[in-house]
Amino acid sequence: MFFSPGIALLVFVTIYPLIFSFWISLRDWTLLFPDRDVFIGLGNYIEAFTSQTTIYTFLRSVYFGILSIAFEVVVGLAIALVLNQRFRGRGFVRALLILPWALPDVVNSVLWKWILNGDFGALNGILFQFGLIPDYIPWLSNGVLALHILIATNIWRCTPFVALILLAGLQTIPEELYEVSHLDGANFFKRLRYIIVPMLRPTILVILVIRSMDVLRIFGLIYIVTGGGPGGSTKLIGYHIFQTAFKAMRLGYASAISWILFLIVVALAIIYFRLLKEDS
Repeated sequence: MFFSPGIALLVFVTIYPLIFSFWISLRDWTLLFPDRDVFIGLGNYIEAFTSQTTIYTFLRSVYFGILSIAFEVVVGLAIALVLNQRFRGRGFVRALLILPWALPDVVNSVLWKWILNGDFGALNGILFQFGLIPDYIPWLSNGVLALHILIATNIWRCTPFVALILLAGLQTIPEELYEVSHLDGANFFKRLRYIIVPMLRPTILVILVIRSMDVLRIFGLIYIVTGGGPGGSTKLIGYHIFQTAFKAMRLGYASAISWILFLIVVALAIIYFRLLKEDS
């Protein structure tokens, strides 16, 4: 009786939409022809696995995620190692560090859209005033450049979050290990290899779980900054699902892609948690 309101809310908000989206994914359901509702079984899933657009979009998302997470962990670890030292103003620096991650996704995306504007953006203005570029550069007009700029902006936003988690992990390492390694003559790189990284492995695995899920669901940054352009070169899987559902009006196909993405995320989580269990 006491649990029933919470269970009802969970069913209404989570379980029912999941079941309904799976039901839609088995049908040829489009908002362009709402009266046409044909059961096609795994037809949408087969199309997703054979569509070049969907496959390339997913591979682009994987590339985006690998680069983002790799740099976030490396840079985040470097920042965490610095912040783990005792120095004046450490608390202020830690508070300042969290600012990029604390910004709402929409605010962060609009901020970078203005910074990267090819006509009056702050990035072009600064580089031009210091004589580093002869003329303003249309940063988002080149597909390869635009994709990597988005990766950089995502790293800028999420690295503070990773750094704070790694900093918490560093503070759990006993000081005795550092003292013993110092007596043995181990330099910083040996301590990093044999003490810090092994002790931080569970923390890094948790970061991989959280960030892998987040990267595959990125939408706001793409929607606001590039709109998937130029020529679809920055379209990631989350934005592709949005376009399929609400621009092409193919809700059945979009639901099938969403379920494939959901299963991939679940598989990644299982792998990470098994590695975490083995580590513990």
